[in-house]
Amino acid sequence: MGAQTVEYLLRDHGRLERLLAELDGVLDQVRAETDAFVSHTREISGILDRLNNELDAHVEKEELLFAALESFFPRDSGPLMVLRREHADIFLTFSRMRKAGGALPATNGNEGAPARFESYVRGALQLMRDHMYKEDRVLFPMIARLIPADLDAELLGRMRAVTARPLDAAALP
Repeated sequence: MGAQTVEYLLRDHGRLERLLAELDGVLDQVRAETDAFVSHTREISGILDRLNNELDAHVEKEELLFAALESFFPRDSGPLMVLRREHADIFLTFSRMRKAGGALPATNGNEGAPARFESYVRGALQLMRDHMYKEDRVLFPMIARLIPADLDAELLGRMRAVTARPLDAAALP
């Protein structure tokens, strides 16, 4: 059974959720003041860098899993297609969020820029949480039943190898 892979990915989701909560907290903290976004740009950028690295590694691990699941599900329809499309949507939203966040220091009182940035961030947070919820509640229980123990062990080893690679220097504190 695929229990080891599921537990490993659930721990990844826990790390991602902690970063989402941290970013959520900073946004709540600075929401009241337009200038506060600019003064917290470095903190927000650091969280986004860590989130980006965690997300890149996590999606790479999930792609290993999805490739293995193609023997159970079609690649171009059903759950694998939906989850892959959501990965693309998450990265697109994340890219828009980063672009809007990068413009914050140059806003010089443009009250619309922080609101636009916050809108992208809140959208990305919700998209990622909804996606993880589907995986946690639908996909992962299926995996635990479908994946045989030998494939589970192989996937776990390959996922650990992804985690063991050095992080992007931008994510380091």
